[in-house]
Amino acid sequence: MPAQEKDAATLREEWASRAEGWVRFARTPGRDAWFAPVLLPTLLELLPSPGRRALELGCGEGRVARALAEHGYRVVGVDTSEGAVAAAEGVEAHVADAANLPFEDGAFDLVYAFMSLLNVDELDRAVAEAARVLEPGGAFCFVTSHPFGMAGRFAEPDDPDAAYVVTESYFRERRRVFSTDDRDVQFTFVDQYRPLETYFRALERAGLVVEALREPQPSEEVFAARPRAARWLRVPCFVAVRARKP
Repeated sequence: MPAQEKDAATLREEWASRAEGWVRFARTPGRDAWFAPVLLPTLLELLPSPGRRALELGCGEGRVARALAEHGYRVVGVDTSEGAVAAAEGVEAHVADAANLPFEDGAFDLVYAFMSLLNVDELDRAVAEAARVLEPGGAFCFVTSHPFGMAGRFAEPDDPDAAYVVTESYFRERRRVFSTDDRDVQFTFVDQYRPLETYFRALERAGLVVEALREPQPSEEVFAARPRAARWLRVPCFVAVRARKP
């Protein structure tokens, strides 16, 4: 297993303290330039057709659940942040830890995590719980930051052809903190960096079988809002996976 650094505050505590800022960030039109044109469509491509009941791990203020409801999904959300859940308008949301879900075995035919697995303290337990509450044949889907794209930096941030320099060990798990550069809607993310093997081992231990993997690239709409995004045409920024419970 890769070495993992210990931090004073848990991810749960970090994100609980950021609830108000996250709601403002998520609800500012165009602030999350990747969300509507790339990441949400990528998730929708991977999801099976709407079934009886879907569970979102780390639902935040409910933006993904609301979007999926427009496509016919019946979504229940859980999040450890009381502030985020309180702001989840139009969504059935509960304060709960993904590593200890308050649902019966087989209660859902779909469980998904949209940019939230990198914010859970106990990845193995969260994935195992997702598998437990899935019915046989149910799907588990997640979208997260690509670990290779989190292991380094571009030599010249404004040059789309600049070299990508790996500055950290790809294999070492660690806490990653970074802030947006928007003066009006700033937000500081606190994520747990994990290599791909860690995610796939968690799926393996939970008995989930991988069916599909995507590495979405920025679109013209993203370029219009974030010209620097052109550099992510050469290095993966996100990864999306669909797995199935046999």
